[in-house]
Amino acid sequence: MENPNCTKCNSSETVVMNKWQYFFFLSTLPIIVSLIFSYIFHPILLTFILFVFVVNMRIAKKKTPYVICRNCKQVQQGAGNKTMRS
Repeated sequence: MENPNCTKCNSSETVVMNKWQYFFFLSTLPIIVSLIFSYIFHPILLTFILFVFVVNMRIAKKKTPYVICRNCKQVQQGAGNKTMRS
């Protein structure tokens, strides 16, 4: 599959971020923080990891695929988001 052209500068130098890449990008820091806090304070805080997974999976399904232009740094949501709210 070929990457789409940028809508701003019409360049073909674009990168597409799919659902799993976006999910990993969103989830890494909150999971590390939850693990550290659960080690320091109390193991019950490990339940927050489940909430992080659920919320970030819903966000990733709604927002992806992202199309990022390497030339002008334009970021646009792809066809995965059918309703855009302002």
